[in-house]
Amino acid sequence: MITTLVNFLLINSSDLSIDMFSYTDNIMKILFKKGLITQFSISDARADFGDGTSIIEIVDTIYTSEYIYIKGEEKTHWQLIFEFGTFTSSRQLQIKINSDDYDVKVADNYLEQLKLSIKNIVKSDWKRTIWLMDKDSEILSITLYPSVYRVENMTRQLISEIMTKEYGIGWWDAYVPIQIRNKHKVRLSGYKSIAPGFANVDERLMSIDIGDLNSILTLKEKKWNPSFSTEINNFLNNQSDIKLEKMKEVLSDQMEVTLDLWGEQFSKYLSENFIKNFKTFELNRNHVVHNKLIDRTAYSSIFNSINIVEVELKKALQKVGEIVVSREEMDVIEEKMYIAQQKSEVALHEIMESETGVEIRNSEEIIDLYDEYLYQFHSELEDYLRFRNDLEVGEYQNILSKNNDGTLFEITYKINDKVAIVSYSIESIDDSQGGESTVEIIITLDEKRESHSITYRNGEVVFNSYQGCYLPETQDAISTEDIGLLKDYLVEFLDTYFENIREKVDSEMYSIIKDGGNSPVADTSCCECGEEYICIDENYGVFGQCLNCGEMNEICLCDRCGCYFEGESNKYRDAPNLCDSCQDYYENQ
Repeated sequence: MITTLVNFLLINSSDLSIDMFSYTDNIMKILFKKGLITQFSISDARADFGDGTSIIEIVDTIYTSEYIYIKGEEKTHWQLIFEFGTFTSSRQLQIKINSDDYDVKVADNYLEQLKLSIKNIVKSDWKRTIWLMDKDSEILSITLYPSVYRVENMTRQLISEIMTKEYGIGWWDAYVPIQIRNKHKVRLSGYKSIAPGFANVDERLMSIDIGDLNSILTLKEKKWNPSFSTEINNFLNNQSDIKLEKMKEVLSDQMEVTLDLWGEQFSKYLSENFIKNFKTFELNRNHVVHNKLIDRTAYSSIFNSINIVEVELKKALQKVGEIVVSREEMDVIEEKMYIAQQKSEVALHEIMESETGVEIRNSEEIIDLYDEYLYQFHSELEDYLRFRNDLEVGEYQNILSKNNDGTLFEITYKINDKVAIVSYSIESIDDSQGGESTVEIIITLDEKRESHSITYRNGEVVFNSYQGCYLPETQDAISTEDIGLLKDYLVEFLDTYFENIREKVDSEMYSIIKDGGNSPVADTSCCECGEEYICIDENYGVFGQCLNCGEMNEICLCDRCGCYFEGESNKYRDAPNLCDSCQDYYENQ
C-alpha cells in the first residue's frame, strides 16, 4: 500500500506564467542529475507527452512521476505528486513524496536528501513553504523521545532522593520558591484526575516543568540582614523620593546566602558543566516534545546533548546510593520489605507499583485492558469508515473473561448484504511479572479468514538494595504497533472484498466521458442518501441500486428528454414513460 511520507505546500509563485508540465519535468531532471533517481518507471501514458519525460498528467494541474532508487542491493520505488492550484488569485503547489516499500529509519538519510533537494530546487520560485507532514522528521523525534523522558525522570529522582534524605519530607515547603509551588497547586487536581491510580502518590516533582527542576538544582536561599541605608533613611523622612525597583535593589544588596543547594549538595555528584549542559538539554527537549521539525544534523546534536546529561545523571544516582544510604540502613529496609512480603502479597504489590510507576496486572485487568484498546480501535475504525456509506459497522461487544473466544463486532457490506465478522480468541494470559499475553483477532467472510495477534507484556520491577526501593525493569504495555497493523489489515481486507464502487466510478468517470461513453450512474438522487450514484450500468452493480449506500431505487428513463427519474415504468406498452417536467410539457400543449 502506497504511503505518503512527506507532504509540503508552496505558496505565491513569483512566476505567474509558469508552465506546470515543464516545471515538474525540470525538477525530475535535476533530481536525476543529483543521483537521487536511479531509473524512471516505464509507463505508456508518458507517450502522450513525447519521449524523454518522466511526467504523467493525471488530471488538469496534477502531475506525477514514478521512479526507482537503488543503493547497493536495496531497491525502493517512489512516486512524486505535484498538484498545482490557486486560492484567491494566489498560485500554490503541493508536493507529496510517496513510497510503498521504503522503510523510514534514522540510519537511512535518502528521504531527507530527497525532500530537502526538492525544497531547495523550488524555494526561490515561491514566497512561502509550509511543511504539512513529514514521517522522516517524525521518526527522528520518536527515537529521541524515550531518552528525553528517561533523563527528565532521572533528574526528578536525583533531586527527590537527595532532598528527602538530606532535608526530610518537608523540604518542598521549606525551600522551593513560591511560584513553583503555586504552579504545582494549579496542576494538582488535573494531574490526579487524569491518573487516579497515582492519586495518593507524591507527584510534586512530576507536575512541574523541566526548567523548574533546574531552578531547584541551583536554588539559593537568602536571608535579609538589614543595615543602615542613607537612601531609605531620607525616603522615610520625606526628604527624597525613591522608586519601588530602586528600593528593592537596595534591600536585595543586604541579602546574604544561607543555603546554596548546588554548592552544598548537588555539586558533590555532578560536574561544573552540568547546569550548562542541562540548559542545552532543556532547549533540545522542548524542540522534540513540541513536535518541531528536525533533520539528522539536529538529531545528532540533540542525541549527544541528551547522552552527556544522561551519563552524568546515571553516575550521580549510583553515587547517591553508595554515599547517602549506609549498608546498615539498606539491611533494615530489605528486612522490612521481606516481612511485608510474607504478611501480604497485596500490600507488596501496591508498594512495587507506587514506588516504580509500573503496573503489574492480574488476568482480569489484562483482559480489561485488551477490551479498552479494542473498543477504542472499534471507535477509530468507525470514524475512519465514516465516508464509506456502503459499509455498516455494528456495535462493539465486550470481551468476556469467562469465554476464550467470541464476536467483537460485524461489518455489513450494504451492496450485497455480506457480513464480515471480527472476533477474538484468547490464546494466552500470563499475569506474572514480565509475562507476555496474546489475543488473536480474526476477520471472517464466508470461507475467507484472516487473523492478527495483539501482544501485551506485563510490568516487571526489581529491588535495588543500594537505594532500598523497587525500580522499574519493564513498563507494562500493550503493543500499539500490533493494533495499528490490525487496522491496516482490516482496512485492506475490506478494500479487497468489499469494493468501494463509488470510488471506482469516480476514478473511471474522467476516462468514460473523455472516450465519449455514458455515465454508469443516473443523474437523479438516491432516495436514501441523496447522492447521485444510482446504478444504470450493470457492469458496476444492480440496476437501480445506489452504489454509495446500497439502497434500491425505482427509476425510469424518460422517453422524451432521455433523463432518469424516480418512478416505475409505465405498465401500458403504448404509453410513454415521462418525467414530471415532460409530463407538464405535454399537458400544457
